[in-house]
Amino acid sequence: MRKTLGRLSITFLIVLLLSSCSDDNNDIAEKQISDISVENPPASSVRHCFRNEYPIDDNMDVEELIVEISDNHATGQFNWIPAYKDKRLGRFSGPIQDNTITASYNFEQEGLSDTVTITISIEEEKAVVAGGPPEIGLNVTLVRVGC
Repeated sequence: MRKTLGRLSITFLIVLLLSSCSDDNNDIAEKQISDISVENPPASSVRHCFRNEYPIDDNMDVEELIVEISDNHATGQFNWIPAYKDKRLGRFSGPIQDNTITASYNFEQEGLSDTVTITISIEEEKAVVAGGPPEIGLNVTLVRVGC
């Protein structure tokens, strides 16, 4: 019984010593990572959100635009979610200059995928989207909302 207790005590001490050593290594690694983060901060980005809602009976048609701008490039989502029809969901990416984005917009609607070029002009209280053939219905002005 005494031998078993002695072995358990030794095993416990070894585990305790090993875990304390790894904590020191973790502290050093965390400090190195935080030093790198301070020296090279990640590129900042700004998010803008826009949305239109159109009540229909007890449902709602929704148009939404989410824009993420980092440096001189923008990415995001532009969606049309009607109450009773097939929705259009898509993503865009492209350069931004003077608050106007020229982007490639990839979307799916009615089971089909398509890509068109759109422009998005971001203003104080709204965003204006234009592009693609008129029958697709991409030309819209959306109201700024909180993200």
